[in-house]
Amino acid sequence: MSDSESSNESTATIFDLRNKHGIYDALSKQLLNLPTGDCLAQATYNQDFMRQINAHTGNFAYVQPSSGIEYEGIIMGQIAGDEKIRACGTHYAGTMNNPRPITDKTPVKSMFSLCKPEGSPKELAVIFDNQLATLSEVTLAHEEEATTKGKTFDVRDWVDVDLINIHTEAMYAVPKSASNLKSNKRARILKQNVIATEVKDEKKNVDKDTEMSDMSMDLPTTDNTPSQERTTNDLYDPQILSDYKGQLYQHNESKLRQLDIRDVDNALIHPTKWYSKLRRGALVLVNGTLHTFTMEDNRRIYHIHAHTIRVLDDSDLPMEPRMLVTLPGENASEGCGSKHSMGASKIAEFKVVGKRRRDEGKDSE
Repeated sequence: MSDSESSNESTATIFDLRNKHGIYDALSKQLLNLPTGDCLAQATYNQDFMRQINAHTGNFAYVQPSSGIEYEGIIMGQIAGDEKIRACGTHYAGTMNNPRPITDKTPVKSMFSLCKPEGSPKELAVIFDNQLATLSEVTLAHEEEATTKGKTFDVRDWVDVDLINIHTEAMYAVPKSASNLKSNKRARILKQNVIATEVKDEKKNVDKDTEMSDMSMDLPTTDNTPSQERTTNDLYDPQILSDYKGQLYQHNESKLRQLDIRDVDNALIHPTKWYSKLRRGALVLVNGTLHTFTMEDNRRIYHIHAHTIRVLDDSDLPMEPRMLVTLPGENASEGCGSKHSMGASKIAEFKVVGKRRRDEGKDSE
């Protein structure tokens, strides 16, 4: 490489390099080669997927017409804002008169927005725009139907002008062992005759040690598990997240889940690295399902739930600072195997080509 080429390489942005090294072109080709309907950009509402109404709640799920199986679409984009990828996700902390702490029963999901990849060639730009068009087809059809019935809703769209809003799966869960223990009724204790038996002290100690180990749940607090050994069944102490602090968090038994968030090598990303990997500028794929919720206060909310998130190219842009979200009145300071496995495997098949960044080989943190 000549001195001039080396100089141009060092001053090029990550977006320039994605073009230069064919990342954008390879992504377009792979998306367009997916089976019809798998790529949200090429899917057609009421043909590749249709709504299924829950008669009791009025909520909509979206399924494949031929099989009735929940529809999953692959969505592409560049992360535009990452400030709501945080310990409290999109949870609203309430007011002074009505505080809303996060408990074991509180569903907490993070959210991020996808924009058109910066500097993308025409083909990839059209794919992103077609994703917006597919989502708009759905909302327009629903709202036109509501209008003909004389109904109006306060709509919270999954599209915000030219951004696509994505929600993660629930971040916290009560381990099954804990929930079962809590739900079991206390067994009736019956009196028995005292029978003298000889038990060796050594056996007493072994049994006690076993009981104590069963009662305790040691959870990893640091990223010391090789990525290839991680699974989406792993649970962690929530305090490993830097902004999990304060009275807002009132979990008793909940643990932090290992969400299906993967790096450029398709390895699961440890939760301590979610913030740095899912930062503004990262190029990602999402395997997601579509949902519509009809609320009692006349709101209609459209959500995309990400079941797998795959980082195709890291970002070197500055991370958004994490603000410590607190309960009203609490001091705040600035902080520094699933049923969706088929969609996950489709994402895993995408190949990352070319040089990904100027300082390849270094951690993007």
